[in-house]
Amino acid sequence: MTPSMPQAAVDLALRAGRVMNYGDGLYGGMFVSCMYSSAFFEKDPRKVVEAGKACLPEESPYRKLISDVLLWSSESPEDWITVWNKIDRKWNRREPCPEGALLPFNIDAKMNGAYVALGLLYGHGDIGETIRISTRCGQDSDCNPSTAAGIVGVMTGYQAIPDHWKFGIQDIADKKFSFTDFSFKTIVDSNMKRTLEIIRRNGGTAGETSVRIKPQTSKPVKLEVWDDYGSPVERISVGDERWHFSDGWRSPVPPDPYKDSGFRTSNEKGSEAKVVFEGSGAILAGTYLPNGGKADVYLDGKLDRTVDVYSDEDNLKFSEAVWHRFSLSNGKHTVLLRVRGEPYGGSKGSEIDLSSLIVFR
Repeated sequence: MTPSMPQAAVDLALRAGRVMNYGDGLYGGMFVSCMYSSAFFEKDPRKVVEAGKACLPEESPYRKLISDVLLWSSESPEDWITVWNKIDRKWNRREPCPEGALLPFNIDAKMNGAYVALGLLYGHGDIGETIRISTRCGQDSDCNPSTAAGIVGVMTGYQAIPDHWKFGIQDIADKKFSFTDFSFKTIVDSNMKRTLEIIRRNGGTAGETSVRIKPQTSKPVKLEVWDDYGSPVERISVGDERWHFSDGWRSPVPPDPYKDSGFRTSNEKGSEAKVVFEGSGAILAGTYLPNGGKADVYLDGKLDRTVDVYSDEDNLKFSEAVWHRFSLSNGKHTVLLRVRGEPYGGSKGSEIDLSSLIVFR
């Protein structure tokens, strides 16, 4: 909606992104939005990626990763797998999210931005090759090829997209997308209406058959970084001998052994789980439950805070952060969780579920 207007793109990304994101989560939206903005009048994929990078703060990890991708791709212009391996070695070990930390699946925003960039840089404007490479990079590989292909589509124009990538559009053009009141046709109309309004608001003109756009210069936004506390170095599963559980804890069959090697569950008031770790921070991971309850968490013998694991919906949410604390002195620390035996809010019970402690240094 912001052709050649990267500052307008950044404004939209900031306002929409803050609903649920900070730091890299915001920068992912900016990076993609600014690439789309550039793609309307730029045919060189490298320049499009550079335009996306230009909107990001210079000191942000996201921009540094994209800079690495641009440098390494210039050094290995015919070998995207070599670049993928370099990305993996340098950047794929710092994912702090409990669902991905020290595990194969990594949903880190900047990693997926790098895979979008790889698809663009090595796809050379071919939408099929762009999709293939972004998909083969792995991780969040439904979104990444879609993102990269959309940018290529803007670069080439709809008519230039091979028919086998768009032959089904007319068949579904009038059908509403699930959970919305929009069809393909009506969302296109909605987007066009907003695009014309954004052009007018930013100094351009929009008539019946033509528009005049006032181009903008990309400017990096102010730096926001929330994950400056180190990297995950160890995942202490509840099956590890360093954990100590009092009576009242059960060991249900793990519903997803890929993500963690076991679970401990309790709803008995006073049941305790204790673990000692060595580092400068930690995340206590577990499952959010429809029948989740409350617990008190103590750090080094002092009450840190009361937490809950109520999911607010009927679904289970695995590998979530039950509790976390960072910026500790680097050394030995003790975490103790005590079950309160109380439901939280609209919860149907008072269960507490734990799977691991993720240690940071």
